[in-house]
Amino acid sequence: AAVTRRAQRRACSLEGAAAAARVTRTEAQEEFKDERLAAAREAQAAQDADLARALQADEEEAAREEAASPSPQPGPQGSPRCGLPGCIRRAERHGFCSELHFARARSLSILAPPSDDIERAFCAPSGTYACLLLTRKSSDRQPLCDQFLQAWRKPGPQPRIERVYRVVADNRIRDRFEAYAAKVGNERRRFHETSLRCNFGIDLGAAPCADPGCRICSIMQGGFRLEHAGSGPLSANRANRYGNGLYFSATSGKSNDYAYGSERVRGNRNWRCLLVASVAAGRAFRTEEVSLALDGEPPDGHDSVVGEV
Repeated sequence: AAVTRRAQRRACSLEGAAAAARVTRTEAQEEFKDERLAAAREAQAAQDADLARALQADEEEAAREEAASPSPQPGPQGSPRCGLPGCIRRAERHGFCSELHFARARSLSILAPPSDDIERAFCAPSGTYACLLLTRKSSDRQPLCDQFLQAWRKPGPQPRIERVYRVVADNRIRDRFEAYAAKVGNERRRFHETSLRCNFGIDLGAAPCADPGCRICSIMQGGFRLEHAGSGPLSANRANRYGNGLYFSATSGKSNDYAYGSERVRGNRNWRCLLVASVAAGRAFRTEEVSLALDGEPPDGHDSVVGEV
């Protein structure tokens, strides 16, 4: 019995030592975590300080540039204006008033507007396409707005069109489409909606992104791709009714039904993005059926399917 009690006391002593060791290790781990957290905070503070100094230097350089300029007045009537939004000076080099504004624009993926009817221009991250924001005086803007509103065809108030961009596509995509359109004909302007991950089109200063999961930017980058058919918003509830294909609508309100994947809230307003595309429908097979069992191709002798439902 004495041996057993001594063994128990020894076991308790060992357990206590183990518990003390565990506490010591836990305290050491917590101290290590605290040290790592402190180091990370110091590194972040150093980065913030570097950024603040860089911004201050940039502002000081801009102030010196302003002071050196004779007057921040616009150039002569009809002369090109600096491409950096907010600057009213005359463009001198690369479409900008100075190297500083040129560098700022590049950091924001902004190009110099190529004409007076362009408010601002964004270059895609890949450099293969551009998006040009049309001014209200652009001759291309109003016809498109009129088509959108006339084709809404839904009860209740119509939405307000805030911005219209012209997408300057990659030459290879444009050449491929033009060749096909010349072959089949029947070119139409139609609406298409899908999801958006970035804030392009929603926020005025947001440029297109390079995220392959951002459907709108991916379409602007590489065109419409058949392998993505049926993967957009509502695809789980609405299968491809007329087979595997690219779907467009002449009714803007119909396309808006699929637009919630691009919706953002700014203040007390809901914003959405919509694509407008040139579609070469060729010889269309027209049907009033809500769906057709097609194997990925329109019926023989036709290039597309139009559902008149």
